[in-house]
Amino acid sequence: DSNAQMIANGGWLEFITFELVKELRKELTYIQDIGCGVVVTRASGNIKNELDVVFVANNKLYIIECKTKKYHSSEGNSIIYQLEVLSDLLGGYSAQGALVSLKPVNDTSINRAQELGIKIFGPQLLPQLKAQLKEWIRQTNQ
Repeated sequence: DSNAQMIANGGWLEFITFELVKELRKELTYIQDIGCGVVVTRASGNIKNELDVVFVANNKLYIIECKTKKYHSSEGNSIIYQLEVLSDLLGGYSAQGALVSLKPVNDTSINRAQELGIKIFGPQLLPQLKAQLKEWIRQTNQ
């Protein structure tokens, strides 16, 4: 069915990331609201975006995009730009964006993400994703 297909196509990484943030809420009590698969629609009603994992910590919006696919050419850059635009549009200057990726991201996209303030949790960090997320949230709330 469509749910099984969504999970097989990478939804499992969204759910794992969502569950890790829920667990972190017990330790970082300033995490207020958490959502998974949140759809936002612009005022015109024509543009919709799905936010894989979204939460608020100390009244600051966090958006996490989760990807399991292999990136082709500048595809990583597109995801980075989308995260930056959505973070700014929905959460303002203090909003934070991150990419959790099963596959490596090219150096150009990594550099672009650093310039735009987007955090990348690549495949080498996934075994410690909970600790990595915790550190990112703490650092951005100082």
